Amino acid sequence: MERSVGIERSFFISDFNILKVLDSYVSLPEDVANNNAIVNKIKLLQLLEAELTFRKYLKLKEKLDQLPIEDSITKLEELSVNLLDEIRELLKTEE
Repeated sequence: MERSVGIERSFFISDFNILKVLDSYVSLPEDVANNNAIVNKIKLLQLLEAELTFRKYLKLKEKLDQLPIEDSITKLEELSVNLLDEIRELLKTEE
């Protein structure tokens, strides 16, 4: 039996401005899926990660809002490229 665990958390930033954070684990091993204590811990972890993601978003948004739009775009592009490079490196070490 396979089981998935997921959360969806909506953060209201302002009128008509909502940030949704979704997280899911799919195809949990049967022994994990059948252990309610583990599943509940996973759900709590997902909620904590969603809250952390939201707070990081607010911090990043605050910094970017202080920059001219072109500079903020450049900064976001740099962050995106750097994160992709980090992911590539992590995947290389998994091989």
